[in-house]
Amino acid sequence: ADPAPPAARLTFVPREGAVQSEIRVGHLGIARKADDFHAVRVMDMVLGGQFTSRLNMNLREAKGYTYGVHSSFDARRGRGPFDVGTAVEAAVTAEAVREIIAELHAIRDARPVTEEELAVAKPAITLGFPRAFETSGQVARAALRLALFDLPDDEYTTFVPRVEAVDAAAATAAARRRLDPDALAVVVVGPPEVRPSLGALGLGEPVDATPDGVDATRP
Repeated sequence: ADPAPPAARLTFVPREGAVQSEIRVGHLGIARKADDFHAVRVMDMVLGGQFTSRLNMNLREAKGYTYGVHSSFDARRGRGPFDVGTAVEAAVTAEAVREIIAELHAIRDARPVTEEELAVAKPAITLGFPRAFETSGQVARAALRLALFDLPDDEYTTFVPRVEAVDAAAATAAARRRLDPDALAVVVVGPPEVRPSLGALGLGEPVDATPDGVDATRP
């Protein structure tokens, strides 16, 4: 059984002179063999996997906080990470984190995935899929992944139909099952002056760390 997810936590790495903040938000994701892998791929494309994603339309187009924001599930033999990443102007660091978390909540509850969003998200996954097998090296890597992730021999022939079969209900169910806004690890690297605003995010007092990951508050 998987361990219980940790409570949300916030780590801050001060960087003197920085004009932007690098933000990473995430938690444990899925294994490649997960039954809902294809639904998760589609849901993530809606959330933050393409230019027209919800995260990008919010943080870039509506708010103007960033030039781009991206989310991804790195599915592995075991459960790999889910993360959202972006760089924003330092002055809007806390607001950007708040909007990211709000989008994670929304796709699970208030704004479930729509069929209109799927009409854009699914082709973004399937149309480029054949290009993953154009060279001998790509074919070799694809075969290796079958072995590494213990996937069935027909994984690649069924991939596109399984993506196309994902409907709005399945994508929303994947969001509710695989996104956990209450168990997020949030890391911010930015100028020291943004730290006070982070404490108001409801993620607890920021833990100060150095670039090598050491807790800067320890003696």
